[in-house]
Amino acid sequence: MKKTLSLILFLWGIMSCTPDSLKPLPSSNDFTGKRVGVEGLGYKRVMIIYCEGYNNLTDDIELNLKQLDEGYLPAINDREAILVYAHDAKSKYDWSTPSEPVIYRIYKHYDEIVRDTIKRFPANELSVCEERVTEVMSFIKKSFPSQSYGLVYNSHASGWIPSDYEESSDNTTGWSISPQWIGAEYEDTYTNDHTLDVEKFAQAIPIHLDYIIFDCCLMGGVETNYALRDKTSYIVAAPTEVISEGFDYYNMTKKLLKSEPIDLKGVCEDFYNKLASSSYVTIALYDCAYMNELANSCKEVFAAHPNAAFNVNSNKVQNYNYSFRYHYDFRDIIANMGASEKELESIDKVLEKLVLYKNATPYFIYTPINPLTYSGLSMYLPNSSWPVLNGFYKETDWNKATGLIR
Repeated sequence: MKKTLSLILFLWGIMSCTPDSLKPLPSSNDFTGKRVGVEGLGYKRVMIIYCEGYNNLTDDIELNLKQLDEGYLPAINDREAILVYAHDAKSKYDWSTPSEPVIYRIYKHYDEIVRDTIKRFPANELSVCEERVTEVMSFIKKSFPSQSYGLVYNSHASGWIPSDYEESSDNTTGWSISPQWIGAEYEDTYTNDHTLDVEKFAQAIPIHLDYIIFDCCLMGGVETNYALRDKTSYIVAAPTEVISEGFDYYNMTKKLLKSEPIDLKGVCEDFYNKLASSSYVTIALYDCAYMNELANSCKEVFAAHPNAAFNVNSNKVQNYNYSFRYHYDFRDIIANMGASEKELESIDKVLEKLVLYKNATPYFIYTPINPLTYSGLSMYLPNSSWPVLNGFYKETDWNKATGLIR
């Protein structure tokens, strides 16, 4: 699942249907990449907000987008641009009425906030698929040529965990499941959903991104970071689930579009400060340039302790579990596998470069977060009772590179 729903009950009272003022305008006939009165094309920074909201997050996502109005918005002739891909349900629990996904641009024109629709997609086509990811980003690259692109992804996610996995499936042969997923498009009911494998999501991205901010659950895992290491320079994500209230969109645009350099640490701090006093939050910032180095270090440690993760007592490891129970602290797993001080030192040297920021409240729902064992990065803890899940994990890029499960 994505952001954890129904955890903070007061959120239900503040959600509402999409107000007319938030509806994007009909498609304009203008070439949207052109800055009126400014010679030449080309933007300094383009921020893409990718919202898969044809599910029970429709109202939450609309609230996030409404918060943009209170923060920095570029003007039409500025060298920054905000593009939103949105596929919303007609209402929070209407997952049968078709709706058109759209790309629209948000900008300020004097005192008016404009949401100008620049592309529509057929309502009867599947939105959560690699072809759509490629189409959306390729269109943006062509229409808004820029020196820099960044992505904020807002939807459901499970990290690497299969979309339909149940422990009972380990007693069933021949059942096909997806090894990791992101995004969710419901069809009539929430149990009938379409999702996208994280590795396929990575392959579908046709441009290099300066950052990906995951406003969705469980994406702060070593497996997902490794899958995306060649597609983005930095990732902002949570190793736990994410409360449906989400990130701080009021301040996000200024930090991503106007700060020099792009202030991803500030985005993390704003998210933490938004929820820390009244709710639960974990967050981290990762430098993907060090993912291969981390994999190489882990490969040596895992080779010295083959399949030792199966012997780790899960009750003694920092966990990040609420709806799922497969996400544990990356470093704490390795420490409990019997890694030597020298081996842990090699891991820590890479983590110091890779994890640029991390923070967490003392609890996430009912789970205590120990600051001494919180590395900011999660990993799967194998269990001999889950042979099907273990089999799919063996096929992840991360496991192929490191040999956690042999």
